[in-house]
Amino acid sequence: FLKKLDNDPQELIRRTAPEARWKITQLSSADPTAALARILSSDPAPARRMWVAFRLGERGDSRSVDALVLSLDDSDRDVRGRAAAALIRLGQPAVARLREVLKRVEAPANLYAAAILGYLGTEADVAALERFAENSDVQLAQTAQESVRLIKELKSKVPDPVGYRAAGLTMGR
Repeated sequence: FLKKLDNDPQELIRRTAPEARWKITQLSSADPTAALARILSSDPAPARRMWVAFRLGERGDSRSVDALVLSLDDSDRDVRGRAAAALIRLGQPAVARLREVLKRVEAPANLYAAAILGYLGTEADVAALERFAENSDVQLAQTAQESVRLIKELKSKVPDPVGYRAAGLTMGR
């Protein structure tokens, strides 16, 4: 069916058919998570890496954590953002790796790790985040301060499972 789209009278359909076939092929592989993780680290096209990061988050497979964490250093800001969103969706399985990233000094990965830990982290992460609160990188300092605020604010509230789910947060704080 998809091969027929190459001859469709509408140009947009003809132009997008090869990419649609490529995406279906990736999602139909024997191990889609492994296939997508390889693409995330190797495909030269930022649009494909963004799509892959989104799909990995959507799949919810914790095996994708390493590939997504590595993508926090991607050269494309949109890919980094999609990888961060995917890690938030994965929740607790990502926390240990994000803590490792936070120990590094390099940006932009530590900026994203600090932001994500604001949603997924615990009181145990506050000290590491506070270390960045006085950083010369204003964006990193503000992000770390906001994450500390979020952790403390969420810790002080009685968990409301419905509210947490609606906010996209995980339980287990």
